[in-house]
Amino acid sequence: PVETLQDEAAYQPEVLDTRGAVMALSAEERGDTDIATLPAYAQIWALGFMYAVENWPEDWTPPRDNDVAKILDESLELIVALTEDDTGKPFISMYSEDGPPSVSEARIEHMHEAIWAVYDLRLLWKSLGPRMEPIRKEAEPGRNDPCPCGSGKKYKKCHGAS
Repeated sequence: PVETLQDEAAYQPEVLDTRGAVMALSAEERGDTDIATLPAYAQIWALGFMYAVENWPEDWTPPRDNDVAKILDESLELIVALTEDDTGKPFISMYSEDGPPSVSEARIEHMHEAIWAVYDLRLLWKSLGPRMEPIRKEAEPGRNDPCPCGSGKKYKKCHGAS
């Protein structure tokens, strides 16, 4: 198991600091690009994650256990927080070490919380195992009942023989 997000084995989603990338351009290259209209750091990743949740609702139906359902809900809320814009004061560039600040401290913290939420979701689903659909078997005629195919034979001598 991963103890810290600095661990080499830690989940590291592919996210881009689009605002940082554009801000790193020269004024001429940047042109009249409105930085505020660009997606915030990790926003596209979070939107993609939630797209999967919304498009496969049967896979994300909360379990009957209230405690487990609460973990699911809280974990998804942490990811949903990243779908919103980063309105905090820019603190650091996630695009380059020497780039102008483009991501707030709060956004970095939300990203860390969202990654831990993904771990929580994985543990949750592993502990529950795969969903099992109930097996529904239609009632068959009794052995001595007439066969439903209309042959006039008893079921046991016709379709029940196999």
